[in-house]
Amino acid sequence: MAEDGVEKSFPSTRPKYSIKTIALALAVATILAIDYGLMTQTTSSSIIPSVSAAGTPPENTAIEEGSYQVIRMNVTAAGWQPNKFVLKKGVPVKWVIDGQQLTGCNKGIKVPSIGLSFNIKSGLQTIEFTPAQDGVIPWSCLMGMIRGTFIVKSDIDLSNTQAIADAIKSAPAPSSGGSCGGGGGGCGCGMMGRN
Repeated sequence: MAEDGVEKSFPSTRPKYSIKTIALALAVATILAIDYGLMTQTTSSSIIPSVSAAGTPPENTAIEEGSYQVIRMNVTAAGWQPNKFVLKKGVPVKWVIDGQQLTGCNKGIKVPSIGLSFNIKSGLQTIEFTPAQDGVIPWSCLMGMIRGTFIVKSDIDLSNTQAIADAIKSAPAPSSGGSCGGGGGGCGCGMMGRN
């Protein structure tokens, strides 16, 4: 009782919610967060790849751009990525090469059957040629150690991802001719003069 006879009330210092209630709310929030995380993971691992598989061509696929078919390849210390491409006969090719990690071994490419030989530059460069006949065209580093393959078909539909996958699967694998690849240049592949 206050001195003036009026009882004053003060806010309670007890917490509005009990510790048990707060712990229960945190547990529910944690379960919901875990469930959401699992749902997101399931979505990304099951739905997205199937959409990608159906809608995105394999990296080995030539993309038709105007009157050209365009292929893209990265050059790393491990070699060519990818090292097999399916091409359509008679259609000019733009071979876009990204020289990311150049070594003594991967500094140049030769394609003997079409008379093509060139140095790889750091960064992007584009090499143009036209495949004139059906079949398998092998190519490699200048010493023949790091290898690749063009599969040329006159009747290939470049938008048919299954046909591309079948052609890649049925073609011989580019074989490695030796120890050239990820090293620092002991094989002498990069001995060609610069362009």
